[in-house]
Amino acid sequence: MQTTFMELTLSPVYRHAQRVLSQWIDARHAAARREAFRTRTAVAQLGLVDRHRLARWLAWIVSAERCRGSRRLDERLRQLDASLHALMRTTLATLPSMYTVEAVRLTAERPVSADTAPHMTSVSATR
Repeated sequence: MQTTFMELTLSPVYRHAQRVLSQWIDARHAAARREAFRTRTAVAQLGLVDRHRLARWLAWIVSAERCRGSRRLDERLRQLDASLHALMRTTLATLPSMYTVEAVRLTAERPVSADTAPHMTSVSATR
């Protein structure tokens, strides 16, 4: 019996836009300003489906960044492309919250008390 798997195929335009956008995200402030036009051009060439895929990818990145306590990328995206930012925010609202996953993980861990904590012994230097 032969099984057929559906394979996700990404358009060359999408892959280019994602690559340029990821370089823009990783760039420092001055370099990001220089790359903004190239990034806007790459994003503007996306079709509707690819634009939604890119917004979902960005939503996951912004969600992970928020878990680390930062909102810098959210503001940078708004300044780069307001319509992509709005689409990303809409998509972000549909993602599962990473905060609840972190809270579940923290409550599942056994609390450390004075009785169960590893005991530290002092070591004196005898040289």
